[in-house]
Amino acid sequence: MRILVPIIAIALAILTAIAFLNKGEESSQKQKQATAQAVEAEKKVAAQAEADLKAAEQVKDIQTPAVQAELSQIQSIAGLHAATGAKLETITLGSAEEDSNYDLQVELSTEAAGLTRFTLTDYAVEVGPSGERYSVEGVIKAGKYSVYPYASRFISINGTEVDLRKVNWQTSDVVTKDDGSTVTLTVDVLNEQKQVVLQVIREVTLPVKSYELQVRQSFVNHSNQPLQIQWGQYAGGDVIDDGAAYLGDRRQFLTAYFPAADKTRTRIISNDGLLNRTAVIDQFIKDQKAGLPTVGIWPSEDIEAGSQLAWFASENRYFAVVTSALVPVTTDKTKDVTAIQSVFPTIGTLVFPGYNANPTMENTDRAVVFTLGTQSQIIQAGESANADFAVYAGPRDQYVFDTPPYTAMNFSELIRYELGCTWCTFQWLAKGLLSFLTGLHYVFGDWGIAIIILVLCVRLILHPITRKAQINMMKMGKQMQSLQPELEKLKKKYADDPQAMQREQMKLYREKGMNPANMFGCLPMFLQMPIWVALYAMLYYAIELRHQPAFYDIFHNLASLVGYDNWAFLTDLSSPDRFITFFNEPHVITLIFIQFDYSSLNILPLLMGVVFFFQQKLTTPPATTDQARTQQRMMKFMVLLFPFFLYSAPSGLTLYILASTTAGIVDSYFIRKHVRELEESGELFKRKPAKPGGFADRMSKMLEEKQKQIQQQQQKGGKGGKRKKS
Repeated sequence: MRILVPIIAIALAILTAIAFLNKGEESSQKQKQATAQAVEAEKKVAAQAEADLKAAEQVKDIQTPAVQAELSQIQSIAGLHAATGAKLETITLGSAEEDSNYDLQVELSTEAAGLTRFTLTDYAVEVGPSGERYSVEGVIKAGKYSVYPYASRFISINGTEVDLRKVNWQTSDVVTKDDGSTVTLTVDVLNEQKQVVLQVIREVTLPVKSYELQVRQSFVNHSNQPLQIQWGQYAGGDVIDDGAAYLGDRRQFLTAYFPAADKTRTRIISNDGLLNRTAVIDQFIKDQKAGLPTVGIWPSEDIEAGSQLAWFASENRYFAVVTSALVPVTTDKTKDVTAIQSVFPTIGTLVFPGYNANPTMENTDRAVVFTLGTQSQIIQAGESANADFAVYAGPRDQYVFDTPPYTAMNFSELIRYELGCTWCTFQWLAKGLLSFLTGLHYVFGDWGIAIIILVLCVRLILHPITRKAQINMMKMGKQMQSLQPELEKLKKKYADDPQAMQREQMKLYREKGMNPANMFGCLPMFLQMPIWVALYAMLYYAIELRHQPAFYDIFHNLASLVGYDNWAFLTDLSSPDRFITFFNEPHVITLIFIQFDYSSLNILPLLMGVVFFFQQKLTTPPATTDQARTQQRMMKFMVLLFPFFLYSAPSGLTLYILASTTAGIVDSYFIRKHVRELEESGELFKRKPAKPGGFADRMSKMLEEKQKQIQQQQQKGGKGGKRKKS
């Protein structure tokens, strides 16, 4: 029995071990199976993404009758493939150094001959003369997917498509001359005998003192037979979001075109050619989800059929990347401009990853890239064809656009001071204000001083209207106070007859010399509203004010004297004043139509709220009715709300409103003093005869006529009532 106990124990231990091992093996198998399933799922997602990419990139084969006639002579070529072996490297043209002769530095990759970055020499990421230079566009990324702008996609030869998206091109040494830098990239397409059938040559040139990159592409037939080719490549796409936190992502796409009705090609316009980036993505994914043809930026249903695309652009708040055909740099005639659509008849829009690849991704996290495709064409043996284009990557600056060839290409269409619509932000007024402001800056050398002088000029122009309106309002308020007892009697007497009450009230006003025309006291504010709206949009978008300080940068200079160089107060009129900085990066709360940035304490909006409060106290007459008291309570609430909404607005705008309101208080002080003098002398309430034919005279006659009509209607109604009774 004693022997059986250890034997049983050993047996149980063996059985337990076997069970444990089996369980471990089973667990391991399940883990391997789960891993395999995850890998398979990832492969399916990747395959679906690749399929979406491929489907979205298909270029419509546009064939001319001449091409169709020659198709019978075309023979397929076996084993077509791109030559490999070139190394992956990055090529740099130009320079981002401030003392260089270049306005632009361009980085290219030998992979698909794509462009990886445009860096602007004269523009910094942050305020200050030195530091990291601003890059307007780089590799377009969305999640794990990325696309090089302007990279090659494929070339179709005699019906066989050769994929070039991941092929490294051969590159020459960069040739630098006094007028610019040039690099040549080539890729060979071979047959199954590894003989060169076709060579694609891309010569990229960056001139000095230019924001334009010139790309000359040629397709050389090295075979002994005609080749039918069609070329496909990427264009630009998403530019870098410049962190315009206050109004959110302001990236847009613009198409400019020769209208179909203009047969002489004298105009390039962009009417109905402006599209919001988020709207493009939303519509694209919506159509893809529904299985419908996806909508792109061109052609557009809103634009007249037969119009020809001249160029298209991707924009952020201050900069743009424009894709166009090569245009002579000296031309100033629109008819000499080659339309991009004449070089690349097919312009596609691709949103990636697509809905099928990632249905749950937020649409704002997806990316947009455009594609270009040539039409099918025949290249005879030993001959070549071209598909040249140019890329403008630079500021949306009128000074630049007033030079050839941008005047001929009407690049001024890129400059808009709009906040959702162009007409409601008074474009002509915004541009006029900027011109006047620029002139003041030229004289005084400071944008802050220029804004304050602009305030004084506007106030001076509106002073006669403001003075008359405020005098009339104060006079009206005093008269209303004196008439309150009589109005209360009329209310009691005609409590059941509102029409009679209105008639007697107007009669009392007329007897006491109260002119209804004097009730337009808010007219000066309404006259200023277009200026505020236009100035708001202009200060937000004008690149002239980007990183420009106020008051000769006195606050930063004073702080530097005591060894504190990081005070950012009013160092950039295009951003909040940043009196005290809490975070270097924006920290935002998204509201209905703005984003509230609490990364800093901004003092100008707070001061603006205080000044608004005092202005309201000084200019608002005592409330004589419950309705007036309710309106005044609402106005007090608006006084607090208005600075809240402008808390993250450009400090140039808050400076203007603060200065304008302060000037209004001073103006109101002298007007009130004048009113007191008139009241003491007895001149305030003297009835002055209305000027015959004037506004007041016409208003009085109109009101008298209205009262007569009301009386006649009441008399008719009364008679009718008596007849009914009898």
